[in-house]
Amino acid sequence: MDVPTSAFYSKNAEGLASQYRDAGVEYEERLLHAFGKARKILDVGCGTGRDVCFLLRKGKDAYGLDSL
Repeated sequence: MDVPTSAFYSKNAEGLASQYRDAGVEYEERLLHAFGKARKILDVGCGTGRDVCFLLRKGKDAYGLDSL
């Protein structure tokens, strides 16, 4: 990840995590629709891992990858 992008996420991590956490049911339904037939899912740039955790709870074989 480049330095400006990394700095942005470091500075805004708390607010972004709050936004992701509060995404809601409509967003989750869209995720299930988008990956409905997928056997394995790789979320590159997974951030907090919220989507990966949701997909795992729904029985998907999901993995997350993000920079350190």
